[in-house]
Amino acid sequence: MKPHQVCAVLTSQSDERIALKFFYWADQQWRYRHDPIIYYVMLQLLSRTKLCQGAKRILKLMARRRIPQRPEDFGCVMVAFSRAGHLRKAMQILNVMQRAGIEPDLSICNTAIYVLVKGDKTEKALRFLERMQLVGITPNVVTYNCLIKGYCDVHRVEDALELIAEMPYKGCYPDKVSYYTLIAFFCTKKQTDEVRELVEKMAKDSNLLPDQVTYNTIIHMLSKHGHADEALGFLREAEERGFRVDKVGYSAVVNSFCKEGSLDKAKELVNEMIAKGCPPDVVTYTAVLNGFCLAGRIDQAK
Repeated sequence: MKPHQVCAVLTSQSDERIALKFFYWADQQWRYRHDPIIYYVMLQLLSRTKLCQGAKRILKLMARRRIPQRPEDFGCVMVAFSRAGHLRKAMQILNVMQRAGIEPDLSICNTAIYVLVKGDKTEKALRFLERMQLVGITPNVVTYNCLIKGYCDVHRVEDALELIAEMPYKGCYPDKVSYYTLIAFFCTKKQTDEVRELVEKMAKDSNLLPDQVTYNTIIHMLSKHGHADEALGFLREAEERGFRVDKVGYSAVVNSFCKEGSLDKAKELVNEMIAKGCPPDVVTYTAVLNGFCLAGRIDQAK
């Protein structure tokens, strides 16, 4: 058995518990020893789960066997504890890392900020940002995007906008994720004027021209939150700008119209899809048919 074979088996598992059992089984096989990459892969897999104790045991095993440990390995354990709802224990992993003689870097700091934001501790995340800068670690766009998401999660959108405005002065420019996070927030609130302002700001301040992904994001977010008319407005705008809205975009708006009971608008849009050579899928047809049936308009459903 070779390390690359073990790695292939681990990454092919849909259940991380089985992957962990295989990790320990392989470790006991005759004339086989885990390569360091196996430990790293196992920790990455566990970071997607709530198996925090399993991740911590891997970390201890690495220390016992003198396997080189990296800040991102401790980050994986932090995320696992965070997923399990143990915020305090997640942050304590930073102390474990320092006791192991490993200095924090930007990746582990970003993980810590992500964990704090996920735990609704945005203020603590901001204090952590200050501390990391004091020790000479410069935040990057990932750092700021975590904080922007944190502000949006607690409805402090003005603070998020202020942070975006400050970023260029700190040598870090917003990317599309920065703007999309805010766009998603405004879509949930049906604040379409603010969405348009952000799209213009993306182009003007950051030279990020709206593209197919931008419009798809807006259309899907508005549709998801029941703002079908507004979503249709952006769909029309996308087409006017030369972007081809695909079947998925149209279907999202159709489904939204059906959910709010605007069946005639949904039917018109389905006919438009067919006319444009973008045939609806089964899910879209089913949504429209169910809508007409529930409204007692069986003849039109036919």
